[in-house]
Amino acid sequence: MTVDAALIEGCDVRALHDRLATLAGPTVWSSHGDVIPELLEMLSRRGLDLGSSPSCRKGSTWVLRIEDGEARTARSLPPPA
Repeated sequence: MTVDAALIEGCDVRALHDRLATLAGPTVWSSHGDVIPELLEMLSRRGLDLGSSPSCRKGSTWVLRIEDGEARTARSLPPPA
């Protein structure tokens, strides 16, 4: 496990978007309540379909399929019970 300062609360989400292009395999990012929604909003503005009612409830998970450096699909998983 690597702790990455790029995921800290209040980070520059544009830098995270740029990192998507560098991912070479399955990757897990965990961050704060301000970071994930902002990243998803940016991806949505760039055309990623987040579904009809995207949620970033505490403990939820987003699975993104990255292809050719771009997020192609997204799905949300609810927090564990």
